[in-house]
Amino acid sequence: MDGLEDRAAAAVEPASQRKGDWGLVAMLLFFYCLAFLDRSVFALLVPAIKASMGFTDVQISLLGGLAFAIFFAIFGPVFGWLVDRAPRRAVIFGGVSVWSLSTIACGLARTFGHLFIGRVGTGAGEAALSPAAYSMLADSFPPRRLTFALAVYACGAMIGAAAAMGAGAATMALLPAHGLAIPGLGLMEPWRLTFIVVGAPGLVTAGLIFLKRDPTRGGTKGAGAAGWGDVGRFMRRRWRLMLGHMGGCTLSFMAGAGTTTWTPTFMVRHFGFTIPQAGLAVAAMSGVFGTLGFLTGGRMVDFLFARGEKAAHQIYPIGLIIVAASSVAVAFTTNNVLVFFACQSLSQFCVPLSAIAPAALQIVTPPQMRGRVSSIWLLLSTLIPYSLGPTFTAALTQYLFKDPLAVGKAIALQYAILGPLAVLLLLTAIGPMRRAVEEAKAWAID
Repeated sequence: MDGLEDRAAAAVEPASQRKGDWGLVAMLLFFYCLAFLDRSVFALLVPAIKASMGFTDVQISLLGGLAFAIFFAIFGPVFGWLVDRAPRRAVIFGGVSVWSLSTIACGLARTFGHLFIGRVGTGAGEAALSPAAYSMLADSFPPRRLTFALAVYACGAMIGAAAAMGAGAATMALLPAHGLAIPGLGLMEPWRLTFIVVGAPGLVTAGLIFLKRDPTRGGTKGAGAAGWGDVGRFMRRRWRLMLGHMGGCTLSFMAGAGTTTWTPTFMVRHFGFTIPQAGLAVAAMSGVFGTLGFLTGGRMVDFLFARGEKAAHQIYPIGLIIVAASSVAVAFTTNNVLVFFACQSLSQFCVPLSAIAPAALQIVTPPQMRGRVSSIWLLLSTLIPYSLGPTFTAALTQYLFKDPLAVGKAIALQYAILGPLAVLLLLTAIGPMRRAVEEAKAWAID
């Protein structure tokens, strides 16, 4: 925004928001990196876990998806309520500590049930971070700059996933193939030690959040604390926006969750990569092109929004989904490894929906409800994609194609089904988003 437009927008923004707290963004980005480091390393370790524990593809999909998502979903609304009522820094500290301990516990698991519980705990702890982060950032940045701030925060997904692949691959490569004998624990295979290595940093650094000030909560005219009934009435009044926006983005995430979980396995099975090679390749693609996608997407949406396109948070993602679906279709059906890398890198560029989607909700939601609306969004966008996405891919591989080597075809088919449905839902949210933004102007105060 420039000239008169910039000055006019700044005039109605709280002074505390005009520059934004980029130190807070950096702190939250760091924790989000750790969250995705702990969450994503499982995908790299799938072949080693299968060989060690004898699990089927469906069992692996349950560990990679449902086990993580179920308690993320259950605890999400609880943490959303706490975010709206309690000190947000304490919520984040508790979440980081829980997910870090749970990731370490995954490395100590000896049965499917033990590993399932460890993944459940990882999901439960991570449910605390984003509702608190969204709420804090929405109180630190004006709407016209919020999407980019959330995009920088969301880069943690790409950086953390890349670190999971890179650090995991390095750990697996450096350790003896048979593992190490640890006093009191016995023989620890490389995949077990990898879980412990990536889980430990969170325990050491969780307290850093108290170095940052919790920003002053925003308010609305004549509004005090809101109950769950108020949240329900608000969402029912905006049901067309909530259904189209949340539904479309959730279906896109479901396709992406299947792709993310099974990409290293596809590279091992289809191209003959070793686990460390697949991990480093995925780390490079997601770390570079995913991060560029987040930063570009955040800037583009803020640019369009500031210049009057109030449905930028739906229009831009529609284009991304179309490009991603086309790229995945080619990447996972080609026999040319260079074509795979080129197309998969392009699809990684199309990932900033996880920043754009919550930014739209923060803009149209009254501040005293943001934690709970965010938790509902995270419940849907995590429970459905992570519980059904990887399992959908595995089911297509195991029951439709009946060939483990056909996992790439399953990924491509899943995107071909879910991508168009996501686009249709987002199209229905364009008009409601424009109306919701205008209504939000009426209740916002300095």
